[in-house]
Amino acid sequence: MNSEKRNALIGLNIAIAIMSIAGLFAKLIPWPAVMIILGRASLTAPFLAAYLVFTKKSLRLKSRKHMFILMGLGIMMVTHWVTYFQAIQVSTVAIGILAVFTSPIIITFLEPLFDGHNVHGKDVLLALVAFAGIVLMIDDFSLGSGTVQGVLFGITSAMIVSLRNIWSKCLVKEYEAPLVMFWQMVFGALFLSPLLFFYTVDVQPVDIKNLLILACFATAIAHTLMLKSVAHIGARATGVIMMVQPLYAIVLAVLLLGEIPTLHVIAGGVLVMSAMIFETVQQTR
Repeated sequence: MNSEKRNALIGLNIAIAIMSIAGLFAKLIPWPAVMIILGRASLTAPFLAAYLVFTKKSLRLKSRKHMFILMGLGIMMVTHWVTYFQAIQVSTVAIGILAVFTSPIIITFLEPLFDGHNVHGKDVLLALVAFAGIVLMIDDFSLGSGTVQGVLFGITSAMIVSLRNIWSKCLVKEYEAPLVMFWQMVFGALFLSPLLFFYTVDVQPVDIKNLLILACFATAIAHTLMLKSVAHIGARATGVIMMVQPLYAIVLAVLLLGEIPTLHVIAGGVLVMSAMIFETVQQTR
């Protein structure tokens, strides 16, 4: 392995570890999920703008059509984050992130609706394995159960980000990823900003500090590191390596929040992650 690829792998794992802390802020910042994400998007945008200006990249879009596409993607991005953080707030980091990481399976079923390809039998089998894992994580099937709510919010988040990833493909050849992310943050923040008239939060210095860490490190810097690694490793291989993110997040939740997964969650998580890893490897091949 050459030094560039080795450094890219190190950088990618650092990026994944940093990104893994994002979900913890759903518990560390005592605000409604929508207000945390409004702050996250509002602070991430200037960090990304500074990066683009520093690297002498233009912030301009090529057409009005692209602006409207990015507006839709930005709304989907912040909605994905809100439902993900809500999943963690009503349950645990483990349940929230495992439910969200069903997105590779969801994409497998959604993509044929857009490109006309057929769903294969193995994809159905993997979906059933993942579904069995999700069901196994639930210890109380009443709608008032935090676990059920966490799973429902997490799967909703996974569906939204899956659609976003499919629809964003049209911009891959047009713009670099940091620019796409920047405009998504701008439009996402604008979309959530009217909520300031409906929510009030008790802002403490520690909350601002945590929000800055979430926006600067866990979002802007982590995503930039990841994108730099993709250039040397490849997008598909990066996708496979990214599958360790739930493990990082769960370990960090144990160490920092004291959230020890139950046997139900561990057993279900093994099934979910097995299906996700197998599907991602298959897509890579």
